[in-house]
Amino acid sequence: MRRLAAFDELASPAAWASLETYLGVSIRRSMGDALRRLEYGIAELRAGATPEGVHKFRQQYTRVESVLDFFVDAINTRGSTPMAARLRTCDWLASESMAKTLTPLGVSKPPVLVYVDKGLGAAILKAGLRLWDGATDNPAAAIKVTLHNMSRPTALIHEAGHQVAHLLGWNKELASRLEEAAPSGHGGSWAAWASEIAADAYAFVNTGYASVVALADVIDAGPEHVFMWEQSDPHPVAWIRVLLGTAMCRVSFGPGPWDAFEQRWAARYPLGEAPANVRRLLNDSRGALDKLASEILNRPYRAFGGSPLTAWIDPRQVSPTALLELERDAGAALYVSPYWARQGLRIVALTGYRVGVRPDAAAEMLTRQQQWMEGAANALKN
Repeated sequence: MRRLAAFDELASPAAWASLETYLGVSIRRSMGDALRRLEYGIAELRAGATPEGVHKFRQQYTRVESVLDFFVDAINTRGSTPMAARLRTCDWLASESMAKTLTPLGVSKPPVLVYVDKGLGAAILKAGLRLWDGATDNPAAAIKVTLHNMSRPTALIHEAGHQVAHLLGWNKELASRLEEAAPSGHGGSWAAWASEIAADAYAFVNTGYASVVALADVIDAGPEHVFMWEQSDPHPVAWIRVLLGTAMCRVSFGPGPWDAFEQRWAARYPLGEAPANVRRLLNDSRGALDKLASEILNRPYRAFGGSPLTAWIDPRQVSPTALLELERDAGAALYVSPYWARQGLRIVALTGYRVGVRPDAAAEMLTRQQQWMEGAANALKN
């Protein structure tokens, strides 16, 4: 247990130093509290040990070790200077996106710890949830990003959206609205997808079309995956999930490259190839997507103080017109000047938009974005 308390030996000093001060303090405090609870357990055993008590303490020790191991592994992904800078920028991007709704609504914004791991999909361990030891509340929104998509981190904002929806209670309210607005006979399916749809919508209003293209890249894994429907899965069927994203673009921006993208998606995965048990759901839902997108984005919700999500985060700020105007105004300084650094979410949106409409130029754009993330870290102190 004393070895577990040597935090600076478990994670490198450089990795600890890469954290914002308040984040490092929060994590150390939570880890320290977990270890002190173990000390109380030792004191109880010394006062009167029983075999059952020893076994119970053993279980508690391994649970605390799991908590510490999670944070140590996450922090150690910042071991190199370039990666530490990229992840600090990711911390800021996620935090900034949450502040747009939580701060004006009077809800405390949690610290954010972004770490990198393998795979294609991002994930979040939400702040405030009880951790594996059964006694420690998670001190930070711990968001996993992947090497695959780190240079266009729209999934990072999707995960931040999960945190926002959780804190504001939007998921339940959105589920009720989707159940009412969905095509007849399919309300239950759409309601069950509410939490993931909420996070997709949050990524969209912050990063626009970029979020749709990046999402499609992650879930475009062949017909078996694209048409998969499991009742217990909170994710919408991938086929309709992408088309809901293009519907959000259409509702918010009008005609655009998402229309051709939608046609290509539907041509690559003809609905006739879907299993019979899912085909009717997808076919009936496709005609209602614009209506559903408008209900998600533009309908007032109690979670947002009686306003729509778009009243707090206007997606028109990341429309193609607005992004190209930003690119024109900033010129060559956009990706290198500290002055423009706080346009970070719009820079992510611009990079992702450019990748979506010019995939032949993707390598150049993603390299530019990565260099921006490494250089902007010091300018984006919370």
